[in-house]
Amino acid sequence: MLSCIVAQGSVNAMERATDITGMTGPTGITGMTGPTGITEPMDYMENEIDLSFSFFDIYPLHDAAEHGEIDRLKVLLDTNDVNLRDGIGNSLLHTIVASRFRASDQAKYQAIATLLLVRGANINLQNRFDETPLHLAVLNEDPSMISFLLDHGVNVNVESGAMTPLRLASSLLRRSDITKIIKDHMVKSGIVCPICLHSPAECADVEHRATPCCHQFICQHCIDEQRARNHKCPLCVSTAGW
Repeated sequence: MLSCIVAQGSVNAMERATDITGMTGPTGITGMTGPTGITEPMDYMENEIDLSFSFFDIYPLHDAAEHGEIDRLKVLLDTNDVNLRDGIGNSLLHTIVASRFRASDQAKYQAIATLLLVRGANINLQNRFDETPLHLAVLNEDPSMISFLLDHGVNVNVESGAMTPLRLASSLLRRSDITKIIKDHMVKSGIVCPICLHSPAECADVEHRATPCCHQFICQHCIDEQRARNHKCPLCVSTAGW
């Protein structure tokens, strides 16, 4: 009798294992290798299944992005929203930035990010933690992706828990290079004053104005202080217009 019960239990266990081979999720991700070691290619199914289906809110689009499968991603994007979010609100750009496989081929993942932007991806989408892709790039301490996102117009003033990407970078004490990348971008873009590194809001809404010589935007406080000090531009040291 006991042997019959054990045998029946083994059959039931095998049936349950069989049931998960078609699922997407951590126990047997379709197209991926999960803890069970189950791997099932999805490519042959992509024109036959509902691509909006998700299991535990893991979508085929995000799976392709995570693994850097650019050809598969192109096929999926033809019939799916490029701004589709997963269960925690991550867009495909979030997924690219946070992919655990990025370090092995950064150029490929930047190419995928470029593809997503060309297809209309919103670079400033926030997940359920109010993080933009730039926040995740900072958390991952990824200078190349940070520069890529900045070059493509990501908003540096978006807050996640009162943390802008710059404040978040400043909290990474051993990565002053990341802070410098963001600060340099903000100065170049006129987002912060290059002298005091404050935004207009931090300068009590004092207007940022272009210097009369090199036409760089600095806050009115710093212009007034410099004029009172030596009547020279603090950036190019010119006296023209000062």
